[in-house]
Amino acid sequence: MLNKLLNLSIPAKTFGLILALVLFFWGTIMFYFVPLIQERLLYGRREALMHVAHSVHSLLDEYVQRVRDGELTLEDAQERAKQRIRHIRYGRDGYFWIRSDDALDLRLVMHPFITELEDALPDDPLYYCVTRIQYGINGPIQNFAREKNITWAIVEVVTKTGDGFVSYNWPRPHSEGMTEEAWHLKESYALLFEPWGWILGTGLYIDDIQAEMRVLRAEVVTFSLIILLLVLPATLLASVVFTRSLSILADYADKVSAGDLNAGVAGRFYGEARRLMQAITEMVANLKGALSQAENSKQEAQRLAEAAELVSERLAVILRSIGDGVIAADTEGKVLFLNKAAEELTGWFQDEAQGRSLSEVLRMRDDRFGQAEDLIRQVLTDGVVRQSGGSAHLVSRDGTQRIIASNAAPIRDKDSRVIGVVLAFRDETEKQRLLDEALKAEKLESLGVLAGGIAHDFNNTLTAILGNITLARLSLADQDKAERKLREAENATYRGKGLTQQMLTFAKGGTPIREILPLGELTRESAEFALRGTSAKCVFELPEDLWSVHADPDQISRVIHNLALNAHHAMPQGGLVTLTGANIDAPKLPEAISDSRPFTRLSVTDQGHGISPEHLTKIFDPYFTTKTHGSGLGLASSYSIIKRHGGVITVESVPGQGTTFHVFLPAVPTASPTPRATEEDDPDRPGGRILIMDDDVMILDVSLDLMKHLGHTVVPVQNGEEAVARYQQALAEGLPFDVVIMDLTIPGGMGGKEAVRKILKLDPTAKVVASSGYSSDPVMTNFKKFGFIDAIAKPYTIQQIRKLLNKLLAQAGS
Repeated sequence: MLNKLLNLSIPAKTFGLILALVLFFWGTIMFYFVPLIQERLLYGRREALMHVAHSVHSLLDEYVQRVRDGELTLEDAQERAKQRIRHIRYGRDGYFWIRSDDALDLRLVMHPFITELEDALPDDPLYYCVTRIQYGINGPIQNFAREKNITWAIVEVVTKTGDGFVSYNWPRPHSEGMTEEAWHLKESYALLFEPWGWILGTGLYIDDIQAEMRVLRAEVVTFSLIILLLVLPATLLASVVFTRSLSILADYADKVSAGDLNAGVAGRFYGEARRLMQAITEMVANLKGALSQAENSKQEAQRLAEAAELVSERLAVILRSIGDGVIAADTEGKVLFLNKAAEELTGWFQDEAQGRSLSEVLRMRDDRFGQAEDLIRQVLTDGVVRQSGGSAHLVSRDGTQRIIASNAAPIRDKDSRVIGVVLAFRDETEKQRLLDEALKAEKLESLGVLAGGIAHDFNNTLTAILGNITLARLSLADQDKAERKLREAENATYRGKGLTQQMLTFAKGGTPIREILPLGELTRESAEFALRGTSAKCVFELPEDLWSVHADPDQISRVIHNLALNAHHAMPQGGLVTLTGANIDAPKLPEAISDSRPFTRLSVTDQGHGISPEHLTKIFDPYFTTKTHGSGLGLASSYSIIKRHGGVITVESVPGQGTTFHVFLPAVPTASPTPRATEEDDPDRPGGRILIMDDDVMILDVSLDLMKHLGHTVVPVQNGEEAVARYQQALAEGLPFDVVIMDLTIPGGMGGKEAVRKILKLDPTAKVVASSGYSSDPVMTNFKKFGFIDAIAKPYTIQQIRKLLNKLLAQAGS
């Protein structure tokens, strides 16, 4: 069938095409656009119904207002409103009716034409005519088979949604009443007027729209016939003339194809046929010239081919001579070429690799780009040179692994289109090994310095402790002197505690116990305490709206203390230490912070001698210092603390002009600071029953004495099994413990982490406190997650244990 259609003459094809187009045009208009126009017209009429109904609704609002103002009585206002609405018309025969919304009195309040329906009950069979209900303007639709009463349908619509559309069959009324017996499909819009309990309604007859559509269809049919009668004869005539011209040109083409390039074209041509004749004759003329030129350029083409082959050979020699591996691939990632160095590094020869996938030949893994084909794909996508640095690993065919640095660049044609990729890479394995050895040596050197510093500081602390204890023992006869020496030994112990805290922080320990902190207030307290009694003076530039931070108050206080002391040591003759706070948004953050959160910045500036550029890179190394005072551990521990808080600490210095340290901490702009208890809020509460568990007898003895001194009854145990048994025994005796303090780590026995679960099974209200000398233990930071009510780090003071017990005993009392 298709072949028969294709073999028809041009006039026949033209006639069929025009007829098909006219039929398509007619069908599209009749079956698509006309229904669409009818739908849009109906939608527009419905919008108009809503608009005029709401206008009349506003008119009724005016009468309600006049009743409220006392101008009219309710009965007078309703009567005037009915008479006014009775005479309102719009369109050809649009009118309004009013019905009561009272379910017990569904009478028709007003109808402009059929007055006999007014005040009549809607029980006439005429009223059972509803075909469809739509609740609201765009609400759900429910269809009926003319069995639903129109009055009930209208009341149901306005009761549920306040307004809506109801479709039903109804005679077309005139000014004399219902003069037509025929039924017409009608759609009415009903709107509730709540102040008077009226339902205001108006509608349109669907057959009015259908009549307009019938006129439109008749016009479309007439227009289609006119087009067919006008266009068809002219088109057939033009196709006959064009067919005759094509026949002449076909005869001419047959002669040319037979080799007669001197044949001529006879006949008259018009329009496109003339252009086609001219193009064919010009093509034949060009063909004659091209044949002549082809003969002349044959030798030139042979010479160019020989030159290109020579260039290709030279390029191949160069590529095979260089030390770097080179692989070329096409846009599909297939290998085109690899040089000698690439053969040695990959284990594949040129003949074996050509045409294979690049991922099979070059088994390369890059920390940033993934597989080698991913790097190639990126170059093909954006046409930009890509580098892998020294982070890529190449696995050769025999399994040998090498570290390589590579570059991938696009290959472009003369029109700058990417037609392939060339990948150059070199073996960086030995270079990386030497670099790793250098880093190891540097780390060992830092560890040596760190170990020496630790030994020095601890020896100083132990000397102070031992000396003061010895002097106190020798001075027992002199009570005042003994007390003074013991207090000095206690202070030296605090210094030892501070040193261990800094070492834990530096050694990736000391997990922050965070709370919402007002950084400005903490900065003032810590800096003034650090510089008390020195020749340095604090200058604070802290805005009142400085954002709070979510941080460990003790650790951040230690950072501020260290930076303030560092500034003082840089100015032995005295000077100003300026502490400046600022709120920093993401766009203003330094490059070291790749974060979109807001940050609070604290800057500490001194007027000292500054730091030389060669020392800036080592300033945060442990025990590195350029000053005569200090050990160099303060800045290193400060760096670790800020890093653990998700922040950054930077330094800038100009020799001879001073130094500024910038601390960036994640901010909490809208949070309120965590309230802090005072001594007045924490009265002593003696008389508590305390169970303490620790495997160290000395710690048990000291803790026992401390808590007895505070007026509590204390029961010591050395492992978790014993703690659970004693707690169960106390419950059975009716003397439960108020607080349990448990060491987390018991070598060879049950620790606090396991024991707390067993105690909570016995008594879900038990108050168990975690205790440990490992402040990096996650239980100490997230104690509630493991069942503990609080945590206390060792070594603890009598003030700390007093504060903890008072708080927990107060909770038990409440």
